[in-house]
Amino acid sequence: PNGGEDWELGSTHDITWSSVNLTGNVKIELYKSGSVVETLTADESNDDKYTWTISSGLEEGTDYRVRISSLADLNVYDESDGDFTLSRLLWSHVYDWNGVSDWGNSVIEVSDGYWTLGVANERMRYFKTDLEGAVYQGMDFDLNFGYGNQILEDDDGSLYLIGGGYDSDIDEYAVKVIKTDDTGTELWRQYLGSDSWGYGGLLNDNGEIIIYGEEDGNAVVYALSQYGTNLGVVAFDDNMDRAKGIVKVDGGGYYIAFSKDYETKIVKTNDNFVGETEANIAGY
Repeated sequence: PNGGEDWELGSTHDITWSSVNLTGNVKIELYKSGSVVETLTADESNDDKYTWTISSGLEEGTDYRVRISSLADLNVYDESDGDFTLSRLLWSHVYDWNGVSDWGNSVIEVSDGYWTLGVANERMRYFKTDLEGAVYQGMDFDLNFGYGNQILEDDDGSLYLIGGGYDSDIDEYAVKVIKTDDTGTELWRQYLGSDSWGYGGLLNDNGEIIIYGEEDGNAVVYALSQYGTNLGVVAFDDNMDRAKGIVKVDGGGYYIAFSKDYETKIVKTNDNFVGETEANIAGY
C-alpha cells in the first residue's frame, strides 16, 4: 500500500515492492502514526511480494504505513509514500425478494434500523431492517410497474417514497409519491403529470414536499402539501430534459441540478423556482 487505500480488517492483500542492488531477505513492519504496531514478517524473501492477511484485532485508523527494511542493514528501508486506512465492515447483506434481486436506490437510518427503497421485479418496493441489517418488514406496492428512487423521513417518522410508475387512471407513466406512517403503512399516494418520472425531493420547513424529475422531455419541479395536494409545477424547458438534484439554500431559494447528453447545468432559483443564476458543466 502506497497511500490512500482503505482495506478492511481481516481481509487479504498483497504488499508489493521493487529493489535494486539489495541482497538477502527483508523485514516488513506495520506502522501507525509513526510507531511500529506489528511485525508482519521478520524474515521474508526479497521477491517483491508478500501476501498479508490483516489482523482483525488491529485498531481502525487512517494513519497506517508499511515499512520494508533490509535484514543486512536495517537503516536501508522504504515505506508507504502516504497513509492508508484500515477499517472494519460492520455487516453486509445481499437482499432478494422471492428469488428476485432487489435494486436499492435510497436508504435512510431511523432510530431502530434502516428503510431502503428501490425496485424488485419491476415494482416499487421498500423494506426495513434492524440495525444489524436483518430484514423484518418488506412491502411491494400493487402489481403495477414502478420504481422507487428516494425515501424521505418527516419529523414524525412518516415516510415519503418518490419515484415513478404506471398510473392506470391515465394509462401513462407518471411521477409517483407515496406517504406512509412510521410503520410503513400507506396513508396516501399521488401521481403527478403524465409521461413523467420522479427522481427525488426534499422536505421544506413549511411542510411542503418538493419533487424533481422530468415530464414529456422537460425538467420539472413539483410542490405537494403534506396531505398530497398538488400545489403546482414549474417546467424548465431550456434544453434540459431532467432535474437530478435539489438543495435548499439558507436565506431562500434553491440550487437545482439538471442534465442532458452528458452536460450538467446548475441553476439558482428563488423560492418560487424562478431562475436567478446558472452555470454549465460540460462533460458530466
